[in-house]
Amino acid sequence: MDNKKTKIILVVVIVVAAVFGLLGGLLYIQHAKWQVVTPPPAIPESGASASPSPWLPPTDNQPDENGASNETGASSGGILDAMPEGNEVLDAMPDSAEGEDAHDGDSAKASQNVNASQSAKEAPSDKSSQAAQNDKASANAKPLSDKEKKEQEIKELLHKEHLEFYQKLFKAPETLGFVPDSQLFKSIYMRIRSSYVETVTDEKLYDGVVKEIGVLLEAKGIAADGLKNLDPNRSALAQLDEMYGKDFDQRVLYYSAIQGMLSGLDDPYTVLMTPDEYGKLQEEVQSKGFGGIGIYIELDKEAGNQLTVADPVEGCPAEKAGLETGDQILAIDGVATKGMALDVATSKIRGKVGTKVTLKIRREGFKQPFTVSVTRGMIHVVSVSSKMLPNSLGYVRLRQFGSHTGDEVHKELDKLVKNGAKGIVLDLRNNGGGYVDASISVTGEFLPERSLVVYTEGRVEKRHNYLSTKKPLVKVPVAVLINRFSASAAEITAGALRDHKKAVLIGETSFGKGSVQQIFPNDDGSVLKMTVAHFFSPSGYKINHQGLKPDIVKEMEPRLVGKADRDIQLQRAVKYLLEGH
Repeated sequence: MDNKKTKIILVVVIVVAAVFGLLGGLLYIQHAKWQVVTPPPAIPESGASASPSPWLPPTDNQPDENGASNETGASSGGILDAMPEGNEVLDAMPDSAEGEDAHDGDSAKASQNVNASQSAKEAPSDKSSQAAQNDKASANAKPLSDKEKKEQEIKELLHKEHLEFYQKLFKAPETLGFVPDSQLFKSIYMRIRSSYVETVTDEKLYDGVVKEIGVLLEAKGIAADGLKNLDPNRSALAQLDEMYGKDFDQRVLYYSAIQGMLSGLDDPYTVLMTPDEYGKLQEEVQSKGFGGIGIYIELDKEAGNQLTVADPVEGCPAEKAGLETGDQILAIDGVATKGMALDVATSKIRGKVGTKVTLKIRREGFKQPFTVSVTRGMIHVVSVSSKMLPNSLGYVRLRQFGSHTGDEVHKELDKLVKNGAKGIVLDLRNNGGGYVDASISVTGEFLPERSLVVYTEGRVEKRHNYLSTKKPLVKVPVAVLINRFSASAAEITAGALRDHKKAVLIGETSFGKGSVQQIFPNDDGSVLKMTVAHFFSPSGYKINHQGLKPDIVKEMEPRLVGKADRDIQLQRAVKYLLEGH
């Protein structure tokens, strides 16, 4: 019998491998942003090959009495019972091991906790002894530093906001704007298995689901003891329905399970967007103006990927309301920002002109968080500005890489060159990035035509090169300013100019966001935005998680960018251009 099951599994693996080998990517760049227009993965019909993954809901034609697939019931370590047919495998490549190590550690801790619990049941007489040991350990524990205390406070605040989000969702699940179901759960799982940037174990996804459902239960005041009884070899949703279906609206329960699966990736850039959130993102792509408050935001990795104000735009509602660079946004209209992707945060901050958005803010030097209510206004995006500095030096600042940035930069550089600029300062500080081909267009102003700007690597397409497409306009020395909020397309630009020896980098190590996200629309209007590849600079340097180290280090608080005599990084760039060192 075992030999027969082994043969079945081998046949499945061979069939799946053959399918993956034949499938090609349908990837393209739309409005300079990585996107794909493709339907959700199809669930196999009767007779289709099955994957060795029985943890998700079974196909309709192959259930057993426990909700697991009969054909794959002997397999271990999976969360889906069938592979899709005829769907593309998109670019992907191995990621940093940081997230995987962290989750492996969590799994080990979970196992230790279960073992400890079992030991306690077997030997109840040891409870008092264990309590005494815990008291002694607490007494000998090293006091938390101020930084650790702040991190702990933020963690507790975000957890509180997380609970409050679910409590609001309990009352109005229709506010999601779509209906999470088992089909969506399967679809997202298969996207992860086929297209995510790295190979992901089912254990990581399982761990994420268990943790998120734990938060859901806590928000409802339900003990989470039953979660330890979840069987990794059975349908996750079927088990959750059996255990908690009577306690929750199914939309909320399934939404939480999906969010948990995504959180298992430990990737803040892979997220499920509601129809409303995606609609606002599309508005940004298609329009220069929108209702908002006028701030650039980033995930500050030094603060555990905390949503942070990178730059309030001068004269806009956010600046007038007193928001500052470095302010940490803990919640948006009562929704915790823990684990929230930038696109989602942006969509929540934006809205109809004249309406208000309430932000919970934590600021350096303040003992307690405070709330700021900001009235939205019409924001007209001006991504590029320039001016002539003393001594015939030109200055160009890029706030973002939008769909019009390439043309705007060309216009400003042309003006500076005609005015006799003998050197150029390209300011990419507090620039969270944007569109890939906007970066290619900007670097084309400095590099010879058909120069390598950046390349990506992935599972299917091992390498894809992106080349400059125009003749250079600038032929004078260039200094590029970067700081910890310079990310993505800003890092692509800075890395390419340095690798081709067309500029020196001045300031601080950049953010380190060198990954590509791709859009996967779902039939219900929701959208999966998922990391599918990584960027490398022309010299082969991997930007992701590392950032670019400046040639000339000059540290400065990000809030001082552009503040006249206090901008010492700009002063250092001017010195370099005038003195050559």
